[in-house]
Amino acid sequence: MVSQFIIPFLFIALYGCGGLKQEKDVAKKYTGEPILLSRDAYYPLWCGNDALIYILDESTHERYVEEEVYRYDIHTGRRSLVGKGSEDVYIAPMACTPDGKWLVYLNKGSIRHGVLDIWRYETSTGRHEKIAIAHDVVGFDEGILSPDGKKLFLGKKPDVDIEMPEPKLEIVWSGIGIKNEPSGAVWLPDSSAVITSITSYWGRRDRNDDIVIEVLNPQRKTVIFKPDELSSLNLLFSDKQGRIYLYFWDSNGKEHISRCNVAPEEKAISCEDVIVEKDHEVLEFDLFSDNETVAFTKDDDTCVKAMRIGEKKPYCITPPIDKLGHYIFTHKGNIKISPDDKRLAFVLSRLDDAGEWISEDLYMIELKKD
Repeated sequence: MVSQFIIPFLFIALYGCGGLKQEKDVAKKYTGEPILLSRDAYYPLWCGNDALIYILDESTHERYVEEEVYRYDIHTGRRSLVGKGSEDVYIAPMACTPDGKWLVYLNKGSIRHGVLDIWRYETSTGRHEKIAIAHDVVGFDEGILSPDGKKLFLGKKPDVDIEMPEPKLEIVWSGIGIKNEPSGAVWLPDSSAVITSITSYWGRRDRNDDIVIEVLNPQRKTVIFKPDELSSLNLLFSDKQGRIYLYFWDSNGKEHISRCNVAPEEKAISCEDVIVEKDHEVLEFDLFSDNETVAFTKDDDTCVKAMRIGEKKPYCITPPIDKLGHYIFTHKGNIKISPDDKRLAFVLSRLDDAGEWISEDLYMIELKKD
């Protein structure tokens, strides 16, 4: 069956700071005072509800410093060193198990002949273990680990293998050819399937990508189809109702962030717009656990905003960032909502007096409800 693509007319204006009705609020306006967790930090990653993983990079234009990965305990304020970057080991955090007990990461320093090592870190003991060998899976991010914390999606299976130590995870290998390595991955919430995308033309906005569905239950199979109306799609994540979130560019060069239902049997995808780029670019985007409220930043924003999907009045959930310093939002300004919706981690780009970039700073804020 020919793939289907439906976009209702939900062209949402991203202006103003009006609030939502009280029964719909996931966080109140100007919810609290942000806490500076670290200078020169980026890529925050929640490890359960109680800890945050981030990368510290104190390098400057004049001086190189090895990157360090830290785990920050929300309740005690204690920072634990997970590992350092070096010529031999470059830790690239990917995902944490839902209980926060394990961090899965790549050893980027282990690349050889097109493969690298996958490791995990036990947060309670500080123990590191090599658990798998895979082709480069950068771009999968949290899509590498299933929501139940029991499966790893590692793309195409390489020719080499190792025995995984206990507790073992089930490895899901892609059913497609090595020349078509996936560029992204999103699990369905019940861990029954992982959805990936394939691209052949990196860096182009007019490319058309294939969607690949690796179905695990009730029967293992690989489904591939091309949604021709989706140009240059990039997978983000899925929600509890099994809808996937992605962004793509239309024929006019406008970016759409959409949520989609995917039907493997029909080889079809139907989508609705969450946000459509207007005069300013959406930089970062995350979803609250109600599956109906998003947090996002734009390149002209002065705060992190929240908005219920389908409404037209986003509101600020952080104070204006100029109260924190000389900051702007950029693509490195990741925003991450904790799984229990109680906290928001966000990164700001710090500028000097001349408006030149200095570094990224990591903040966290408590999200209070009305």
